[in-house]
Amino acid sequence: GKDSAAAPALPWAPRLAAGSALLATLLMALMAEGPTAVWLHSPIGYGRIPQFARNQVALEKFKRHAQATTLVSYEGRETSVAVQSNSQYAMLTNGKSDGSALGDAPTQGMLGLLGALLHPAEVKTVCAVGLGTGSSAGWLAQIPSVERVDCIELEPEVTKVAEHFAPVSFNATEHPKVHLLAGDAREVLITHPASYDVIASEPSNPYRAGVANLYTQEFYASVAQRLNPQGVFCQWVQGYEIDADTIRTVMRTLRSQFAKVEAWTTLSADILFVASNDTQPWSYSQLSSRITQRPYALALARLWTTDSAEGVLAHCLANDAQVKRFAAGAPAVNTDDRNVLEFGFGQSVGRKLEAATFTLRANAYRSQGQLPALKDGQPDAALLLQELLATGYYLNRDGSCLLPTHSSPELAQALKAHHAQARGQWAELLSLSSPRRTLHARWAQAEALARLGKPEALPALDALEPLYPVDTTLLRALHATARQQPLAAAEQYQKALHLTQSDPWVRYDLFCQSITQMGALGIQHPEHAQRLYTSLRHPLPCNIGGRERLASMAQLSEKLPAAAQVEAVDAFGQPFPWDADLLGFRLRAYRNAGDPRFDSAMADIFRFVEQGGELPPPQQAGKHVALAP
Repeated sequence: GKDSAAAPALPWAPRLAAGSALLATLLMALMAEGPTAVWLHSPIGYGRIPQFARNQVALEKFKRHAQATTLVSYEGRETSVAVQSNSQYAMLTNGKSDGSALGDAPTQGMLGLLGALLHPAEVKTVCAVGLGTGSSAGWLAQIPSVERVDCIELEPEVTKVAEHFAPVSFNATEHPKVHLLAGDAREVLITHPASYDVIASEPSNPYRAGVANLYTQEFYASVAQRLNPQGVFCQWVQGYEIDADTIRTVMRTLRSQFAKVEAWTTLSADILFVASNDTQPWSYSQLSSRITQRPYALALARLWTTDSAEGVLAHCLANDAQVKRFAAGAPAVNTDDRNVLEFGFGQSVGRKLEAATFTLRANAYRSQGQLPALKDGQPDAALLLQELLATGYYLNRDGSCLLPTHSSPELAQALKAHHAQARGQWAELLSLSSPRRTLHARWAQAEALARLGKPEALPALDALEPLYPVDTTLLRALHATARQQPLAAAEQYQKALHLTQSDPWVRYDLFCQSITQMGALGIQHPEHAQRLYTSLRHPLPCNIGGRERLASMAQLSEKLPAAAQVEAVDAFGQPFPWDADLLGFRLRAYRNAGDPRFDSAMADIFRFVEQGGELPPPQQAGKHVALAP
């Protein structure tokens, strides 16, 4: 064989190879997709990925949904935050929802307002721990006597998120009374010289890293020092995925710094502890007077569906004496050095433990520990029972009730009416001789009359319209539909959407259902399809009813020229929903319009089928548009 001479070594070759490798690595990094909304802005880290995402079609649907509904996102120093836009805006922190435009409004609004309602004097200075959607600070700023609302927020990027919720927060981030203080609440309350009449704290869930530091004895000591005499502290705690020992620990920790601690509920799964070092009872007469004033009257009607002092008191879960008894069984006080709450909450993530909250509520009621201590009058006992029932908090899973329905015929009738409303049995509801003393009962009666097309609905809706201008307009539309008056129904729907632009605190379920009904009305009466479609073209504040709006637009557009169909397709944005009905609708729209995207839409149909997806039968195609999850 031949011996080949060794090639001469090039001194710069290793450096060239290293540089090429580095360049290739940089190019790969720049071209890589990186973490998408599926990982950054979904609850995948909390064990809450939908169980249906178990096959190719479902997984593709979930991924597309997560990406399409992420409106904006921001990478902060402490957390990744985003606005999710589905049937309403929701604020996401590291993928978990920490507030929404309407769904969490009862907690966000009443978090601080309850403390101001109960405070013995006129509230002037308020502090909100956590900006979130801005709703808590915004509602507090509406109180005429309030001069300043200090809002402490650790993550600056949250301010950008809150700006998207301006329609439901009274534009809190730009409100002249609201002052944003950037920093850790622990540090701010120690170093900031201000003192407050009310401090309201709603950080994220305590199992999140670092959050439980806002539930310690040391933090509560700082809060107590910043409260004015007679000051009130309101502390939100999740009422879901929590065990009895954890609830007791929160109570015992609060009681280590406050002489009076009560447990209230803002939503069925949210607990609000109200604490003060002033042990005087709340004034019933003062409460009765304040609830007639703005913003309390508006907030109570929209967020708690009540207009009585009894309706406010019905949200008290356990009074101070009951909390004291319950806290006695706590295993420890939560401290900086021994933060047992962080792990206590962490161990409960993903577990269904609503029983602990229900047990506390049941024990408090049975031992007469539900009602807080009051002076200057006492509540109407019969009305209080009606308001307790109206909250829905005292119903067992089997439909039975903790309240004494066996000894009160009126309450027994009200319970039947409550169940009839929940089941949508409107004729049965009207047949009951239930008293209509609560705002909740008056609303239920008006809704039943409207849905059944009864003439008596109109005066009932007139009486409720000042409190619920949008909702009563929607019921007028349903009333007209029941009376076979499609033009009147379409006009009322148009009016409701117009009103929502400036008054977005609507009854969420009714609103979404009404948007869906608009599509059905246009299908049944094609002569009104264009009118209804035009009124749906523009998104509503915080995208309320957004998912239903897109579905109804798609339905209505099939009664309109092809250009409207393509517009309805484009309104879904990208990536397009991975749904059989919607994929079929897009294909028809592109075919009818001669759109060049037809071939790619057909390719998606083939890929959907290859993944195991099933298309609707030909006779069903176009009859309805299913909602993406």
